[in-house]
Amino acid sequence: MNEQNIKEFVTKTILYTVENKPKETENTAEALILCIPLVLLTLIVSPFELTGTLITADVLIVSVRGFALIGIHDYGLITFIRLQLKNSIIY
Repeated sequence: MNEQNIKEFVTKTILYTVENKPKETENTAEALILCIPLVLLTLIVSPFELTGTLITADVLIVSVRGFALIGIHDYGLITFIRLQLKNSIIY
């Protein structure tokens, strides 16, 4: 490998890394936006004692956070729901 090839490789690697960062940040923010109100709502509405409430909140949060962070078909949860709603509307 000569010096030019090394520079191109490093440039492409840096650009690829920088381009992929916003998606991870977007998914993290989306998970926080979805999970915080869900936990508060669960704590307020739950008819169980503290242990039952925490278990219920944990079950809900793990599933919502997982779909928000990992995504469905490489889309974040909100993006996936928006696309499904857009595709289901009959014009």
